[in-house]
Amino acid sequence: MTDLRETKENKFIGVIRIILGIIFFMTGVLKLFISMFTEAWMGQLVYAGIPLITFNFWFVPIMETVLGVLLLKGSYSRVASVLIIPIMLVAIYVHFAVDN
Repeated sequence: MTDLRETKENKFIGVIRIILGIIFFMTGVLKLFISMFTEAWMGQLVYAGIPLITFNFWFVPIMETVLGVLLLKGSYSRVASVLIIPIMLVAIYVHFAVDN
């Protein structure tokens, strides 16, 4: 069985993993600590009709930050990648709902 804690030594995939880690870490931190992004994040949740707004308001940015760190670190990157999928699916929905 594949060890979920280790990454393979593929440089191309490593670069992509690091870029995605930076993106997720930054978006999570911005949503948590920068008021302009915090307000925009709350507006997107409300406008898109996402349930459990207070929970999702805190949970998603914290998860983005944690998963970004895991991707940057390279440990549990496979688990982090799978956990990012539902976040990205909802993000796609939110952007379609808010932009239209």
